[in-house]
Amino acid sequence: MARRRSSGWNAQVHITGADFALFAGLGVLAAVIAIATMTGVTRIERFLRRQALPRWVSPAIGGFVVGMIATIYQRCSAAVTARFSWCSRTGCLGPFCWD
Repeated sequence: MARRRSSGWNAQVHITGADFALFAGLGVLAAVIAIATMTGVTRIERFLRRQALPRWVSPAIGGFVVGMIATIYQRCSAAVTARFSWCSRTGCLGPFCWD
């Protein structure tokens, strides 16, 4: 009788206490990076509010920075393009699309 092959993941994984410690460390590192990112964004927003600039300059600077990041990280560009094209096709105005 032929043996039937499974189509799913059937790898046996053994996770030790050291692995959990590494996962916890990775979580702490991710939290530190997230806090540093949000602190940086808040400081930039405060700095731009103190400047005597027209209201349209802040979004223009933000768009420029996102564009520079997208030139370095191509996945960012693809994600924004896919999201925008989906929203424009469906006419979505929900929480995952631009208003």
